[in-house]
Amino acid sequence: MGNLVVTSSSSANIEVNDCNAQKGIALLDYAKLKGIKREEIAAIGDNLNDESMIREAGTGVAMGNAIPMIKNLVQVVTKTNNEDGVAYILNHFITNKKQK
Repeated sequence: MGNLVVTSSSSANIEVNDCNAQKGIALLDYAKLKGIKREEIAAIGDNLNDESMIREAGTGVAMGNAIPMIKNLVQVVTKTNNEDGVAYILNHFITNKKQK
């Protein structure tokens, strides 16, 4: 039982996984395969099951409706799910990249 991680994606559930089955580990493994540097990665999340991914990314983004703990981890807060926050922040990143 010592190799488990307990997280949640809402106030009404828990997620129990092996400690190696986390979003942050998967994100970095994928980036390594693709030759993407950590500082080139943005991770977007809203709840505890996104924590490892946000911590591992170069830029952490919280949805506007994210829980306070996630908002405290990130560098950027975008709009809520209902306001198309993912599309909004991706457009922001793409526009800023084009201007550089």
